[in-house]
Amino acid sequence: MAKGLQDHRNSLADTLPVYADVRRVIEVVETGVPINIICLKDTFGQDVDVYVALKSGASASQKMVSKWWKKAICGLAVQILWLSKHLSGVVSNMLLTEWQG
Repeated sequence: MAKGLQDHRNSLADTLPVYADVRRVIEVVETGVPINIICLKDTFGQDVDVYVALKSGASASQKMVSKWWKKAICGLAVQILWLSKHLSGVVSNMLLTEWQG
């Protein structure tokens, strides 16, 4: 690993995030997960398999389904990580720009 990258990572590890910024991300995730799950359910119903694979040349509807799926599934994972880290007292360093990216 390059020395500059190592120094950058070390400086990030030494700097605690502003809790309010992290909390804002979690609020976005918490409100977004149900919305995206509802969009998937309303579009496809409950008893259907949905294949999600975003490829170049995908249609607009395929891109929308992929977006809903990623936001719902990644959001659920973030919620689980947040709850487990929060309960254990570990700080989670994720900013809104990282979540939206």
